[in-house]
Amino acid sequence: AIEGLKTFIPLYFAQVTGKSAAEFAPLLDSLSLAGIIGTIFSGPLADRVGRRNVMIWSMAVAAASVFIFLRSEGLLQLAAISIFGIATTAPWTITVTMVQDAMPNNLGLASGLTLGTAYGAAGIGVTGPNVIVGGEQATASISTHTSQMIDIAQVRGTVHAKAVQKVGKLA
Repeated sequence: AIEGLKTFIPLYFAQVTGKSAAEFAPLLDSLSLAGIIGTIFSGPLADRVGRRNVMIWSMAVAAASVFIFLRSEGLLQLAAISIFGIATTAPWTITVTMVQDAMPNNLGLASGLTLGTAYGAAGIGVTGPNVIVGGEQATASISTHTSQMIDIAQVRGTVHAKAVQKVGKLA
């Protein structure tokens, strides 16, 4: 969802509102930075209130924040997109741990499958429509975008699995 919105925001602002890149760039920055907050704090929050509650509430908050984002301007719009960034990234860490629980003997594989699927879907979701509309220009970006997503997923999966193993040894 977050990658799709990063693609949607520039198109929306350029075509619908006529605003320049300088006017919507802070929104993209806020979306990305807020995503960091969502991934960091969702794990401890899920430990306190439960995984299911965090997942349900994050999706409800994400839907409401997009609604507000599309119907507002200025600081309210900036706040709405930041809340969306937090809400859409909150389930990431939870889904990784859920899959790891289902595959306790293959933590690295579980992390890689979870993150690889998520980033792969994001790559297809972002570049797929560009291919239909953009033709040759978009096809050149597909391989770059997809390989970047695969690299990120592999690194995150490996780092996450090693961290989980260290924590498991300490317990």
